[in-house]
Amino acid sequence: MHRQRLAPIPVLAVLLAGLLPMQPALTAPVDASRLLAQRTSNQQTGVQSLVKQGLDQFQHGIETVDTKMMSEAAQTLQSAISSAQDQDDRETEALAHLSLGGVSNSRLRPKQGKEACQRSLELYQNLADPSGEALSQLCLGSSYIFLGKLDKARDAFQSALTLYQQFKDPYGEAATNLALGGSYLMEIKPQQARTAFQRSLELYQSVDEPAGEAHALLNVGGSYLIQQEFEQAIPFYEQARERFRQLNQPSGEIMTLFFMSMAYGGAKKFLKVIEVSKSVQALLAQENISLEASFENLVVAGATIAMPRLLMDQYERTSNQIQPAGTKFLQKADGNKDRKKSRYYVRSCCQQ
Repeated sequence: MHRQRLAPIPVLAVLLAGLLPMQPALTAPVDASRLLAQRTSNQQTGVQSLVKQGLDQFQHGIETVDTKMMSEAAQTLQSAISSAQDQDDRETEALAHLSLGGVSNSRLRPKQGKEACQRSLELYQNLADPSGEALSQLCLGSSYIFLGKLDKARDAFQSALTLYQQFKDPYGEAATNLALGGSYLMEIKPQQARTAFQRSLELYQSVDEPAGEAHALLNVGGSYLIQQEFEQAIPFYEQARERFRQLNQPSGEIMTLFFMSMAYGGAKKFLKVIEVSKSVQALLAQENISLEASFENLVVAGATIAMPRLLMDQYERTSNQIQPAGTKFLQKADGNKDRKKSRYYVRSCCQQ
């Protein structure tokens, strides 16, 4: 197993945990395997199988914190792109580029991610596939976030949001609002950020997505904290902590407690500060990780919230052609209730 630490993350970046949705190929507690089991047909092409192999490799790399496996995923997706081009299979080529863009972003290679996402966007626009186009915009916006081009990132997120609203995909819309709020918060525009975060929270609740809900709650709290509205921040942190505990995600709980202690301190509730600080120290000792590692874990985990499921839906449309492009496979009553609640925080996953 190959492990490599992330670069140090500024404190403000922690307020953005859950904002950067650029990793379509990353996997979190998502029912992707169940969806595939239900819908995979016998008509898969070899190229589509390569894409699926790349996604599986990347999922395994995240779950086992194996950077070598993540690198192999990128290589597999490159092979899929070449094969799709040889066969003039534009749909699968678009999906492979999109997946590679997500992998590249997650490995902190946003220039490569941007190139791949731009190519997938061009292909999906030519294919008149609004779902693929929206997902490409979401991926592209995340590349721009890492490149420090916030205006371009916001333009991409707005484009994705418009598309998701047009074909009524609440899950994609939730992810995009979370990303959009993050871009506002990075510019210290907490009120605009809060509007987007609260919309994301409503949508994640509507589709029964507890992981997305936890990060949305955390970020709503952060939007109040940055304005020093401490009393307003505290209830959101309390709810976020409970969600992270239910999901067995200690890094999320640790960082929520960290910010909760800041809010209690600002509200002059010093006994609560002591109580929360003791809880943080106990969790750090229990998990045998540092506070810095928890920062890193939460930011990376937050970046993986929605994209795996969105990409798997796109994969299914490409491989099975069960539903027309732009139609969501979201099945709240059936699919969400069995969603895997596995731990998906990572100590350090990104290769420099």
